[in-house]
Amino acid sequence: MNEEFLYYIWQHHVRLQVKYDTVEGISFVVLNKGFQNTNAGADVSHVKLKIDDVEWSGCVEFHIKSSDWYTHNHHSDPAYNNVVLHFVSEKDRNVYTEDGRELLTFIFPDLLKYYNIFQNTFSSKQFIYCEKHFARVSSFIKNMWLQRLVIERSEAKTETVFHLLSQNNNDWEETAYQLFVRYLGQKLNGDIFEQLARRLPQNILAKHKSSLLQIEALLFGQAGMLEDEIDDSYFKKLKTEYQFLQRKYDLAPMEVSQWKYLRLRPANFPSLRIAQLAMLIHKSSGIFSQLLNIEQLESLRKLFEFGTSEYWCKHYVFGKESARESQRKIGEKLQDILIINSVVPLLFAYSQYIGDIKWQEKALRLLGEIDAESNYIIHGFNRLGQKPKSSYDTQALIQLKNNYCDFRRCEQCTIGHEILKTCYI
Repeated sequence: MNEEFLYYIWQHHVRLQVKYDTVEGISFVVLNKGFQNTNAGADVSHVKLKIDDVEWSGCVEFHIKSSDWYTHNHHSDPAYNNVVLHFVSEKDRNVYTEDGRELLTFIFPDLLKYYNIFQNTFSSKQFIYCEKHFARVSSFIKNMWLQRLVIERSEAKTETVFHLLSQNNNDWEETAYQLFVRYLGQKLNGDIFEQLARRLPQNILAKHKSSLLQIEALLFGQAGMLEDEIDDSYFKKLKTEYQFLQRKYDLAPMEVSQWKYLRLRPANFPSLRIAQLAMLIHKSSGIFSQLLNIEQLESLRKLFEFGTSEYWCKHYVFGKESARESQRKIGEKLQDILIINSVVPLLFAYSQYIGDIKWQEKALRLLGEIDAESNYIIHGFNRLGQKPKSSYDTQALIQLKNNYCDFRRCEQCTIGHEILKTCYI
């Protein structure tokens, strides 16, 4: 048993205006269950109880054993002096607040029975713990919960945006550039691409945006990809240009060994992605400003539908000409990944930053227009009959699986709660 389960019982099974008894034999009635506290202090605040016909206002604290009060040092913290009820699964000790008041201890009737039902209902997991019962929950309940989860996931991603923003002195353009470059590298090389963006800020690239050769020299040079000796005229030209710019800006290149190529298709090689990034910087200015001004999904995709210089139409790596020549443009799948993981969080964060909900609404609209993603999580929910129509739906399902199902937070999940309701009856 854990404290989250006790909160679940408090929230869904403790009844208002019903008389309960504390372990000490004192009767009380719950008038208001209060609100969960996500900050420092007791677990639930703004609670109202009637104890011996006297109304008390304060907080409720959850612990598995009453002695956890001392383990967590609440007895010496004045912030816990307003606790009016100690909700536990076992009383193994009398406890006192910092100001010397003995706490009333509450153990919910049949708590162990409820917990055993919970354990048996969610006892095994192949894909998710409730897969045997998932179909019993109505589509309406599921869809309402998923609407909440897509907001939750988008808000969680804004934390990354605000972290970058604080490091960039509230420069939204630099933050958008770093976030975009990170997801250009996708899962395998994302961290390394972000490191490249940090080592080569936009203000340097902006000074050379009219010269694609110089932009490529800066990017490939900082990536450590111009350190070798390769018998290739374009490589040598970039290397000469980078050596000049390196001295000018006192630049330190990365270790080329950091870049990962294993099991990547040539179209996803980091060398080609860097060439595509160079073309974006060369052809566009003010990425973040453009994101704010573009309304239509297709226009956003065109912004990211950039190709490469002529050299990279015939190469995937330096010095090795490929058999087939092509424009090497970024495909629609990666365009959508960039929109989902960089544009949407940026819009969500900006909405909070300036206090205007229209940017959040725009972000959610874009998610609703992008086709459903395809990965093992989505395939798993498809097998359970939950078939998403767009990335709005798939982002919610990813949040559900990663943040609730994988951690067995069934008692905090609306779907889990609906299943438990039928089991408890």
